[in-house]
Amino acid sequence: MKPSSPFTTVRACLVSLWLVLPAACQNESLEGLLAASRTAMEAEDWPQALALSDQAVERFGKQNPLKTYGPQFGAVYYRKGLSEMKLKKWMEAIRSFETCYREFPNKSQTARDNPFEKMALLKWGESAMGAEIWELAASRFHKFIEERDKLRDSFPQGAFYINFAICNYKLRRIAEGNENLEVAIRNKLNFPTPDVGIMAGFQELVIVAIDEKNEQVLLDFIGKNRGELTLEPYEMHRYSGVFMKLAGDALAAGMQRAALAMYQLVPSTDMAINDVRARLKAMAGADRLQDGETAYSRQELERDLAALEAEQKSSTPPEAIKLAAVAVIHEANGNITGAFAAYQQLELYFSGAEKREDYLFNLVRLSSRVGYLTSAREYGERFLADFPKSPNLSAVRQLILSSVHEGGDVETSIAVAGRMHESSAAGSSEHDQSLHILGVSHYRAGLHQKAQPLLDRHVELYPKSEFAIPAAFFRASNAVRLQAWKQAAVMLDSFLTSHSNPQSNPYLPDAMYERAACHFAEGQFPEALRKCDEVINRFSASKVIGEVYSLKGNAEHALGKSEDALKSYQKALELVNRAAAGPVLLSLVKLSPAKAAASFADRYWKEHESPSQQAREMAVAQVEPLAAVGRMDEALRKLRALIAEDPEVGGDDDLIRAYTTAYLKNHSAEELRQHFREFTGNPRVLRVLGIQVIEAFEKLSKAGESGKVATATLKVLYRDFMKGIVPEDISNKALIMLGDHLRLHTSTPREALVYYDEVIRREDPAGRFAALLGKADVYTRSPSSAEADSAVEAFSRVLAGSGDPGEREYAHFRLIEALMVKGEFAKATALAGSYLDVAASKFTAFVPQVKLLLAKCHHAEGRTDTAILQYSQIGSAYRELIMVSAPAMLEWMKLCWERNRAPSDRRTALETAVSYMKFTDKSLPEKSTNERRILFEIEQLVKLYKASPDITRQGS
Repeated sequence: MKPSSPFTTVRACLVSLWLVLPAACQNESLEGLLAASRTAMEAEDWPQALALSDQAVERFGKQNPLKTYGPQFGAVYYRKGLSEMKLKKWMEAIRSFETCYREFPNKSQTARDNPFEKMALLKWGESAMGAEIWELAASRFHKFIEERDKLRDSFPQGAFYINFAICNYKLRRIAEGNENLEVAIRNKLNFPTPDVGIMAGFQELVIVAIDEKNEQVLLDFIGKNRGELTLEPYEMHRYSGVFMKLAGDALAAGMQRAALAMYQLVPSTDMAINDVRARLKAMAGADRLQDGETAYSRQELERDLAALEAEQKSSTPPEAIKLAAVAVIHEANGNITGAFAAYQQLELYFSGAEKREDYLFNLVRLSSRVGYLTSAREYGERFLADFPKSPNLSAVRQLILSSVHEGGDVETSIAVAGRMHESSAAGSSEHDQSLHILGVSHYRAGLHQKAQPLLDRHVELYPKSEFAIPAAFFRASNAVRLQAWKQAAVMLDSFLTSHSNPQSNPYLPDAMYERAACHFAEGQFPEALRKCDEVINRFSASKVIGEVYSLKGNAEHALGKSEDALKSYQKALELVNRAAAGPVLLSLVKLSPAKAAASFADRYWKEHESPSQQAREMAVAQVEPLAAVGRMDEALRKLRALIAEDPEVGGDDDLIRAYTTAYLKNHSAEELRQHFREFTGNPRVLRVLGIQVIEAFEKLSKAGESGKVATATLKVLYRDFMKGIVPEDISNKALIMLGDHLRLHTSTPREALVYYDEVIRREDPAGRFAALLGKADVYTRSPSSAEADSAVEAFSRVLAGSGDPGEREYAHFRLIEALMVKGEFAKATALAGSYLDVAASKFTAFVPQVKLLLAKCHHAEGRTDTAILQYSQIGSAYRELIMVSAPAMLEWMKLCWERNRAPSDRRTALETAVSYMKFTDKSLPEKSTNERRILFEIEQLVKLYKASPDITRQGS
């Protein structure tokens, strides 16, 4: 039953009060006062209603009204209190309700002469809330709950428990506040509890939790009441502002998890719009619709839709605010990549956001910080274009330049630093940074002539720059590259004197090494040796220590100390990285006897596959030593590989001439011609090759009868040479794509090899292991034993060298297969065992397949019982994986039948196979052709075994 209006109850009480008034009082116009007051209350004319109530109290309440009129007179004070509440006269209302409760009590618990005695407690509490006297309000609410008549004192329970919760929160009684708020939430439909009240209570909880720095209590409450706090999207958007504000406050207070939890309660604008549109469509022209406990009107929904669509187009949509907060949370917790991703989403989907300048700046800053150097530059340039007057302009320019520089793109670094240098004022931080990077980038690009004046100028202009030490070092080092030995020596001596503290100068050992190099270049071998020993004694852990030993070996060799030099070179090989080992090995090849030189050359090629100037020198230097030990063909293959692999290296005329000369020692000109037809490369390489062939035939054409044939051939050679060869200029990624397509999707997979080889040959390692995998896959289909060996080698290289766990795992798996094809079962067994040692290998993707391969290895090597056991386990464990279970079942059947150790062997084989066929029949349409073939074999064996006397004698 719906409770009556408090005004209706007041009216009834006042009428009854008038009826019991003495005639004298009626003559004093109390009736008129009460009637006028009632009329003013119904008209919500609260000042008038209060004035009339005050008159009634003034005229009729001074002479012991309880004795004169009884408890009913309390209603006058109750009405007076209501009017005062409406006028926000909280203290006056408190006194009125207190008077109603204390001075006009009912005579007994069952009497209702003053029906507002207990209700006055409720309003007393509400008035205290208005006056922000929280302890009084809470105590009145508590007393009301204890004393109220549960049958007659009806009140809006939802609002009451919300108010009670708020009072407790204000008093820092979080547990009591949560208890009351949860009562209101749990009984939301029965009380009912208005959503706005729940939001108000929750807001107070957030405020006190933040103030008390108690994030966990907030997280617990949200976790417990998430369902009740989450409204339908069309309703939730009305409170999204509240939640966004609360989440923002929590975030500002460092409560990041709580902030994130509250942000997650807010639905996306798109979701809310879709919900509103769906409800409007469901109304089918009606103005109002009742959906269970929820009623909504077309007018309200249309108003919501308009607001949401405006919000969607606004510069501060909730999604943008949430993403920005998520970015802050991620960065505060050290998840820089996550923060970058959030800002990236903001830029992608909310490019019109009000705070886009801040978001984009953070995107530039974080992309630089996490090493996304291309992104840093892209977003930085976008920032410069879109916010040319931003106070962060200088910082963004410098971030862009730093990102480009750190990315190692020296050409772009030179371009960007050059533009900044031209546009920045001398003495500014931009001018300082750009000048330094401009000089260092020219240095790293090998443009030492251009680098020197830039580095000189930086040292002169910015002696106190943050880049002062590296600038001074690179200045001296650049002079070394220019072979300005005396000038470099002076600079290095000054640098070593001015910056002698290794704690503040990380370039100290490098500078000492450079100084030793100057000594060596000027023939000051003892001085070079002493400086090298100084570096070794002081900086044995330096990154240049290997190069120092190499230089020491050079000095010792120059001083005739061959044995000492050999020891220094050996030490250098232990310490230097792969690139720095090259010069050491090259020196040894050039200076050692043939046999020793050949071994050093072998080590060089094992460690240095990428073409380079050094590789070119090594290929030429090793020809004679390798020829001396009977390995001329190998020397030729290396020369040929270098010519074909890299356009820059292959374009060296001397290298091609050396190859041609060596080849013609044991081959004819016609063989050279046919041989060079196998070469691929850029037009320049092909032209150089063509010239070498033409020169060979030119010489031959001058020699007797054979000259006629040579002359005829020359015509063809010239014609072909004029046509030229233009190879495609394709990135590694594109080459891999083309190769994979040819290998996997065409009938000519071998055409992919040229693309894979191009990637493998290049210095750029990107995609090299993928190319090796592709090439190996093609070779595994070849009947050639040489190509099978190449496949094993390629898989082994990937397994040993790839940094991608997926590539290594696939290579490991395929290497087992390749070894089995070659019949190397012992190696395959060992590799399968190491794969299946999951704790060590971390490999899991091909466990069923590898187990099958291992079983086949046991089978192939005659370990029948072990193979039977493993086939059985595979068929049982991976029954649904037909590609594995079917081959295992087929081999298991055969082995059990052949073993025939006991009568049960053959019957078990037959019964298990029959059961397996029944299982697999259910998924027959999903099977591949190969799986169908194996299942057909199993089916045929089942028929054969059923007809066997061993089975028929025992009964089918």
